Amino acid sequence: MQVWLTPGYGQGELSWNIAHPTGSPDVLSQLDYEDLELVTGELGVRLEYEHTPQTRLILESSIQFGSIRQGDAQDRDWLGDHRTDLVSLSTAWVDGDHVGRLSLAFGYQVPITQWLSLSPLMGYDYREQKINFIDGTQVVSVPNGDFIPPPPGRFAGLDSHYETEWRSLWFGLEAQLAPLPRHTLKLRAEYHLPKYDAVATWNLRTDFAQPNSFEHETNDGHGYRLQLAYGYELTPRWQLRLHLDWEKFRMEDGIDRLHFVEPQVATAYSPLNEVEWKQWNLSAGLAWHF
Repeated sequence: MQVWLTPGYGQGELSWNIAHPTGSPDVLSQLDYEDLELVTGELGVRLEYEHTPQTRLILESSIQFGSIRQGDAQDRDWLGDHRTDLVSLSTAWVDGDHVGRLSLAFGYQVPITQWLSLSPLMGYDYREQKINFIDGTQVVSVPNGDFIPPPPGRFAGLDSHYETEWRSLWFGLEAQLAPLPRHTLKLRAEYHLPKYDAVATWNLRTDFAQPNSFEHETNDGHGYRLQLAYGYELTPRWQLRLHLDWEKFRMEDGIDRLHFVEPQVATAYSPLNEVEWKQWNLSAGLAWHF
């Protein structure tokens, strides 16, 4: 059995956009959360059982939690197709909150040579992000009919958030190399089939319901996750570990449900065009073998 704890640092980006309920404009509104600085920690456990003289059964579980320290948010609205006729652009400061991930996996480790083994894997993954943003500034404001954005300049009272959940089955392959005594190198690639849900609170929109102003949902998408891990055996029981992780998830063809309370209680439905999440993370820590 192996247990590890690896604190780390990373950055993430989240973006989504919707169309008008009629389909034109094809991109009505887009939100981008960029340069999200993450302070993370991962706790994991891995068990390997000798299944046959030539293979080992792998059972693995890990949980990661990260605090969002800061970042930037940008909200844009258009009245023309293909992101033309920009009528509103506002920016905000990301002030928290967090990211999280729970991963379960099982597979078989098959030796190829004395220093190389391959492990087909499959598992379940749950991840979430919650982004809180404040200190809004209106940069572009072009009133058009009933659409009247705030005038240019800072606007007070912004304290909104967007919260996501991703649930996915995944399939992967792990290669482990041990070319020198006490040194190991692992490369893992995963392909994910996620389901996506999100809920948002837009606190300054008095015509929107509070706290659930709108929701997003889609089952159409995929994700990739890559991990490079290096281990150095300090003692027979303790190992120094370095991890470099990268992931990208993209969803499309979903539903945006916008809940109004003024001028009457109603729900409007719009196409959710796409959602994209990207993250990299660098971490270092210790693993204990027993």
